[in-house]
Amino acid sequence: MKEMSTCRYCGHWMPKEKGICSTCGRNQNKLFNFFSQVPGVISVIMMMATIVGVVIAFQQKEEAQKERIAASQALEKAQIARDQAQIAATDAKDALHEVQELQKVLRQYALSSASMFYLQNAANAANVVSSNNPKILKMTDKAIDELSKEINAIISLAIPDQKEREQFGKNLKNKVELEQ
Repeated sequence: MKEMSTCRYCGHWMPKEKGICSTCGRNQNKLFNFFSQVPGVISVIMMMATIVGVVIAFQQKEEAQKERIAASQALEKAQIARDQAQIAATDAKDALHEVQELQKVLRQYALSSASMFYLQNAANAANVVSSNNPKILKMTDKAIDELSKEINAIISLAIPDQKEREQFGKNLKNKVELEQ
């Protein structure tokens, strides 16, 4: 009679020399059984790695979405700042144009006021003529002083630069001297 042993896995009796149980179909060699289970273990490891990969990918997607939102908000702020800078530049150009126009008007006014300088010379001539009457002399001097102050104020507004103002005064005096 053949020697009998029990299956390590299902417990049925089987011939000892037979390596595979006829009931459960499993090999009785431990090393062979270990290596026959490796594909199942590898499958479980691969499935776990896939799950971990999916979780990591989801987290990266969430982070990328947050960064995209932050970048979009930064872009909006930059566009608003650009628009405000353009508005400020336009306002500055308009203000500069207004200042230039005002300077032109003031210069013209100063030049027409310079003609008042001639009136001052005429008043001085009248002083000479009426030097006999002290009351007329006093009134003429007062009018000349007030007129000079007003002319100087207008010229200061029209020509803000001190050197330009001095040059204007010299040119005006030269012109008056040439005409006399």
